[in-house]
Amino acid sequence: MDRFLASVESQTVILSGIDDGPSILIIPFYYWYEKTVPSDVLETALYRTLEEFPVLAGRIKTGNDSRSFIDVDKNNLNMPVYTDSSCNVHFQTLKDADFDVRLLPVDYSSACKTPAPPGIIGQCLKLAEFHVLRMKDDSGMFLSRWVAWLSPELRGRVFRYLLSSLNPQNYYIHLSSSAIEHLLQMVQPFAEPGISHLSANDVITALLTILFAQALHETGRLDGEAGFLSSFPANIRPRVKRLANSNYVGNAVLVKAVGSPLDFLLQDCSPKILAAVACNIRRAVDGLDEQYCSQLGNLLYKNPSGIVNANMQTIAMNNAFASTNHSRFGYYEVDFGSGLPVLVRPVFFVLENAVIIMPTRPGQDGHELVFVMASEVAKNMMEGEYWKYIY
Repeated sequence: MDRFLASVESQTVILSGIDDGPSILIIPFYYWYEKTVPSDVLETALYRTLEEFPVLAGRIKTGNDSRSFIDVDKNNLNMPVYTDSSCNVHFQTLKDADFDVRLLPVDYSSACKTPAPPGIIGQCLKLAEFHVLRMKDDSGMFLSRWVAWLSPELRGRVFRYLLSSLNPQNYYIHLSSSAIEHLLQMVQPFAEPGISHLSANDVITALLTILFAQALHETGRLDGEAGFLSSFPANIRPRVKRLANSNYVGNAVLVKAVGSPLDFLLQDCSPKILAAVACNIRRAVDGLDEQYCSQLGNLLYKNPSGIVNANMQTIAMNNAFASTNHSRFGYYEVDFGSGLPVLVRPVFFVLENAVIIMPTRPGQDGHELVFVMASEVAKNMMEGEYWKYIY
């Protein structure tokens, strides 16, 4: 810790509307390690990380102009929470159950939903938390972490609203590299004029959009008079010069929504329909130029609450599906000296009818799809015709 404390310089980091808006959907992750790491090694790793990102030891404040900022005061730091504990559950028991967190003695999903304990108003917001749980007989280790920008009150209100009306379950599907390549080869010949290239993410998101629309239709949940909305966060760092050329550590993403006619998505499956939806997604992503991002950022700054409320209304729509792609992130490269994690998964996700596209665990290729949906939707989803193009 001493090295970190000596390295800190007081500073003020102004937050933009882009920081405030998308931060409501931060996803905490947990890491499973088959070999444990001494607590002092983990703490040292934490403080070395803080040397690179001292902003995580600051305090969120609001100025007279109502603009949020992080105040890093080297003489009065707001240190992240680090907890190291143990339990009586053996690592092998969890491994046999495919690492079902419900077997743990603590509800880690609820523990991560608000950055401060529920009911405590005005408590200083911790910007990061790290929890290590050691398995019985030192047989393995569970590590959870999250980082948050929003105030406990606002974040807590949004989560309570969403979780009070939803009861989603997680389902996992492995999408191999060969299956992804097969989809791309099948769809590319039907790409529309002006679309020179479809990415794997375009095609996977299109596939999931159609599968969700058809599965929700089978349950009778959809509004037949409305279209179907697919939303996903897009990385804007390479699209905005000042972000591409800086050490920006905030939420440089914007949520993009793409609408499709419902009757089009409910047609019999074909590569041509899949390609049309993928092209629609590609056009939406390509439309995220610097001017669009800057204008939306200014709007978020002027009225962040209004934008968050609008996003929540969109999320709550029956005719909607959300996805986020984390497959390029090096979750499985986090080694504290005793080996790589055997599994990394999101602790929870507050959205129903959503998919988190994850990298696969060691020994597998492709992606792992983490579905968040009601059980009756899952049944229809798994029976969708479009899976025949993969399996």
